[in-house]
Amino acid sequence: MRKTTFYTTIDRHGKIDPIHAKNLQKLLKKNANSKMDITLSKPKRSDRQNRYYWGVVMSMIVNHYEDAGSKIDPDALHEDFLHEFSKKTVRKHTVTGKLITVPDRSRNMPKPEFFDYVEKIRAWAMAELNLDIPEPKEII
Repeated sequence: MRKTTFYTTIDRHGKIDPIHAKNLQKLLKKNANSKMDITLSKPKRSDRQNRYYWGVVMSMIVNHYEDAGSKIDPDALHEDFLHEFSKKTVRKHTVTGKLITVPDRSRNMPKPEFFDYVEKIRAWAMAELNLDIPEPKEII
């Protein structure tokens, strides 16, 4: 069975853009009398967002500490930021069964949530370190 992927955005009224709707209708007509699986998902952070996070935000913060004479592990700092700034999920501990709170992983964040997460880190860097991290659009 051939797999076809169709990408579109659903607006706040539950509708898709008319051109996409027309293309979707063509796809459905072309595959009449077929079974289909439809998956709705929110796009996860992009490679561009990831490069900005690690290459600009995290690099500037790590460099700031290293310039002050402190050795900082970027991965440990990332974990600290997840605990501080990401959404949390409550789940049962695999072994003990006790409820625990764990931070959401940044790689699984939808784009808007990842953007908010990075903005919180930028605000923290400005307030705590007086470090002005440029916005992505400011980087050439």
